[in-house]
Amino acid sequence: MIPAIAVLRFESARRVWLPVPLFLLWPFYLLAWLCVGVTALVAWIVRRGVHRPARLAFLLAMLWQLSGTLIDVQPREGSAVYIRLI
Repeated sequence: MIPAIAVLRFESARRVWLPVPLFLLWPFYLLAWLCVGVTALVAWIVRRGVHRPARLAFLLAMLWQLSGTLIDVQPREGSAVYIRLI
């Protein structure tokens, strides 16, 4: 499933949690997939290539695998940032 929520945590003097609802962007994802799909189909028809639609399928599969990703940024000085995709 596509990630629905990103949780951002900033650590400086105090911890701040910020949930970001990614599910509000899903209509834009669908519109982008439609545009990219039509473009890939036209490119495939024009060039008769097989690799471009396979790359598109790979990119869409990568988007689905983002759920559960954790990004942890810890600088030497200053505040740390954590991003988790749920």
